[in-house]
Amino acid sequence: MLVYGRVMKVYFCAFVGVHLLFSCGSSSSNDDSNLNDTRSSALNQVAKPRIPADGSLDENSRYPIKPNLEMTPGDLCASASELRYPEKIKYCNRNVDKSTKAMIFDDYDQKLGFETQKMERGDFKIDHLIPLCMGGSNKEDNLWPQHKSVYAYTDPVEPYLCDLMSIGKLKQKVAVEIILSIKLDPVHAAEKIRDL
Repeated sequence: MLVYGRVMKVYFCAFVGVHLLFSCGSSSSNDDSNLNDTRSSALNQVAKPRIPADGSLDENSRYPIKPNLEMTPGDLCASASELRYPEKIKYCNRNVDKSTKAMIFDDYDQKLGFETQKMERGDFKIDHLIPLCMGGSNKEDNLWPQHKSVYAYTDPVEPYLCDLMSIGKLKQKVAVEIILSIKLDPVHAAEKIRDL
């Protein structure tokens, strides 16, 4: 009976070991599959041309097509609510009040001559130049009024870059450089992530 018990224990351990091996492998495979899905989705969404109702994305627009880097240079989270990813980047929870949002719209209109406040508020969001998922802050230096025709290009890319950070395939510094280049030139977003 003792021998039978030991044999069963060996079989059980071998079974669990093989099961864990295949589980880990399939999990990694699922992670890769999910990452590929996110990448494909981002590429499909940013590759579609979008022409705003008032014309193309050009420098004469009534709203900013990109952040003004003097007003919105970007800012990283300093007082983190948690640390994320293998790199342990600081993460700030979303926290921008209505008065700050109104001030951002007003600043871009008054200082840069845009007309965002005369347009439909629902067509805009206050964007975090460096996304929160990449370690961006909620400070004014990281916020700007982004029109839906612009964030149609940039928003699909953010989760893909953050997914790459979460599995250690992309460092924060590189992810921030990529998203800034996309936000400064949104129409070419697909080209900038195609080879990642």
